[in-house]
Amino acid sequence: MTVDQLPGPVREFASYLDALLARLDPRGGWSGVFWQRDAEGMRACLDGREVPPWDVVEALLEDLGVAYGPAAAAAGRERARALHAAALTAYDARPGARDALADRLDVMLREQRYAAERQAELTRLLSAPVSAEEAESLHRDLAWAHDDHARATARCTELRTRIEDLDRRRGPWGGA
Repeated sequence: MTVDQLPGPVREFASYLDALLARLDPRGGWSGVFWQRDAEGMRACLDGREVPPWDVVEALLEDLGVAYGPAAAAAGRERARALHAAALTAYDARPGARDALADRLDVMLREQRYAAERQAELTRLLSAPVSAEEAESLHRDLAWAHDDHARATARCTELRTRIEDLDRRRGPWGGA
């Protein structure tokens, strides 16, 4: 599906996201983290093939606030929230969307479990005597594991809400 074939709200959000990212350093802040950790996912969002989870948008708005001040981030947040919600509604109206959301929820639940296990393992390693350098590395890894867990948890909540909204819109017999 080309950008011209996307539902209007998805196309509009992808355009907004592209403009937001153009204002940010692609190597710094959360923008840099997302590009480094999932460049393919970022491209899918810019192409409109995916709508990013809200936590990603929120983090990019944090970058905007750092670069241009809190007022810019606050102004961007209202518009971003409205465009994001409209894009999700349009995206979730596609055939097969509920199954895709359920599959994505399964993936996020696994990521959430893995991050929790990683946090527990890193905490256990930190309870043993380690060098200052090892402790610093473990603390850094623990902070990332904590962030991964928080993001997976937020994404699980977002996906469950989207599934519930979709079920509510379709009614008790699965129709529109």
